[in-house]
Amino acid sequence: MDRLVNGPSAREYTDEILLELEGIALEYMSYDYPPYPQLHGDYDPALSILDLLLMVGDDAPRYIWG
Repeated sequence: MDRLVNGPSAREYTDEILLELEGIALEYMSYDYPPYPQLHGDYDPALSILDLLLMVGDDAPRYIWG
């Protein structure tokens, strides 16, 4: 593996220096989905794609690609 793609919340626990020392490039994804229904509290755009898939099921591609 020479590249790791993380979600934005992973910044809190990713050891960027260790990855650099091992020659692994690091990228962070930016989720720009339009708001979708979630079960608890206000809409949180920083959840994983698993949340999107579980909340909207077969409609997920519409939120991802428009």
